[in-house]
Amino acid sequence: MVGAHVSFGPPHGLTQDWFGNVFCNPPYGRNPEDKTSLLDWVNKAAETFSRRNNGILLLIPVATNTRHFYKIWETAAAICFLKDSRLKFWINGKEDSKGAPMACCVVYWGNYKEMFVDCFEHLGKVVVI
Repeated sequence: MVGAHVSFGPPHGLTQDWFGNVFCNPPYGRNPEDKTSLLDWVNKAAETFSRRNNGILLLIPVATNTRHFYKIWETAAAICFLKDSRLKFWINGKEDSKGAPMACCVVYWGNYKEMFVDCFEHLGKVVVI
């Protein structure tokens, strides 16, 4: 997907307008400085899709018993629960050896559910909502 890059530094990604197709790996925890959480990022994705009708992907931890996941079930088009739950991230140009300590998923807001399934089904189990 080609589109906007969402920045987490100033100006904050939640205050910027998201346009085009968006991929976002939001902060997983609560931000004590501005009192934001993953729910704010999910709300931003849902609101942006409803307003602009663009494709949005969020890479987030799997926590189906949370308020942000309740919002996902109500608004998203599909979710891919990734098989490889130990995702590796790059820090300062080098792969972090630890990996993510939790299972992750890719949540999709958009109009191309079939394309999402085709692109992500080899990475895990896709649930179309």
